[in-house]
Amino acid sequence: MPFAVGAPVAMVSLRKHGRVLEVLPGGRYRVAVGGVTVVCTEGQLETVSHSKKQQRREREAPARQAGTMTPPPVADAGDTSRVQSIDLHGMTVPEALAALPAFLDRAIRAGHTRVEIIHGISGGRLRAAVRGYLAGMPAVMCAAPDERNPGVTVVYF
Repeated sequence: MPFAVGAPVAMVSLRKHGRVLEVLPGGRYRVAVGGVTVVCTEGQLETVSHSKKQQRREREAPARQAGTMTPPPVADAGDTSRVQSIDLHGMTVPEALAALPAFLDRAIRAGHTRVEIIHGISGGRLRAAVRGYLAGMPAVMCAAPDERNPGVTVVYF
């Protein structure tokens, strides 16, 4: 049974749950498991039952999937309740990691299910630090590179 992008799956050999990030040629899948991305075959995956919260997110998922994603509405400069993205360009790794907790806290409290973290692609140190930080957050359901821009990580709560 083929799996769709965003589908929750279980990796049989690892006994871990993950989410399909990309369908690859030859019946292979790129899957986020914890903070790690792995490539596996369809035979190594199983479907998992969903909690009510996951079912609600999946009903809302088509609007968030690549190709159907609409840009977030532009917020007024003084409107801090509409947190959509954070731009970390020009920051050092310690500065960026200091800015992330407050941003993610505001986003979760505001009820956002998706945010974007703009880290750029330069040397990759900032991207690696951001993704490592996100991997340790229990509130993060999935963090994946934006399909249109590798300098952006999309985070789903």
